[in-house]
Amino acid sequence: MEIPDISILIVEDQASIAEYIALSLEKAGYRVAGICDNGAHALACIADTRPDLVFLDVQLDGGTDGVDIAHMINERFRIPFIFLTARADHHTIDRVKRTNPAGFILKPFTSGDLESCIQIALHNFKAKKEPQVPVPVEDDSIFVKENHRLRRIFYAQILYVKANDNYIQVQTDTDKFVLPVPLKTFEEKLAGRGFIRTHRSYLVNIKKIELVTPKSVYIGEEEIPLSESYKNDLISKLNLL
Repeated sequence: MEIPDISILIVEDQASIAEYIALSLEKAGYRVAGICDNGAHALACIADTRPDLVFLDVQLDGGTDGVDIAHMINERFRIPFIFLTARADHHTIDRVKRTNPAGFILKPFTSGDLESCIQIALHNFKAKKEPQVPVPVEDDSIFVKENHRLRRIFYAQILYVKANDNYIQVQTDTDKFVLPVPLKTFEEKLAGRGFIRTHRSYLVNIKKIELVTPKSVYIGEEEIPLSESYKNDLISKLNLL
């Protein structure tokens, strides 16, 4: 099988292990971008060589260990890395998981272990980078649960949404729905669709507002409170003469 041009950086402070990894990679057809034995050297090498993958020992001499380096890789470079370690205790695994590694190999390992982990890591990383084809959806409505059914509500039909603890009341032109979700969650669903907060407990369809007073907005005969903290945002979105 032909190996693509892949460069791999090795961060390992045990020289014999680092050399074994390097020889295994070269034999398999990969390029070794370098061998580093501490965090500062590793970050400098990554910046200089921009490898496709990093083998990263968890335990390193000095103040910065492999997990610390992994967090920096995520923040600065966004390239996949595979952890190498002789330890599999709960604390180590918990720290490692928080970095979202592309793989994890326990010492001692074989060249076959390295190869299989590389293939999986690169495949998964490539899949994450490839753009997902969007699924066409109707962007004019939302479905809500009503008993054991799903009821479609068009955004244009919604007058306002009122919060009541962890429930909300959705008032439409013709109906009222009570849903067991926080107002913030529903507000996120309606983002960019013409809805605005007038009060910490109210989300209003700006197109339905008929009258604005210093302390209220009106939709038909319904008076909805207008807080000072939301007033400027509302005024900025109105089409004023």
